[in-house]
Amino acid sequence: MKKSKVRKLLCKIGIHKWSRKTYIDYGSTSNVKNWKRYCMICGKRQSWVQAKGDKERFRGK
Repeated sequence: MKKSKVRKLLCKIGIHKWSRKTYIDYGSTSNVKNWKRYCMICGKRQSWVQAKGDKERFRGK
């Protein structure tokens, strides 16, 4: 099998290669951050909202 076919197969079973997490901060008036990341192989996107004072890290779903 080619390398690209193996990677696509991994994405089909749920093992993705995620990009770095990025966030949108709406300034000092907002108390949340919108986080986003995507799979670099299949393009699947994932986003979530986190309170600014929350110390718990996102571990994925």
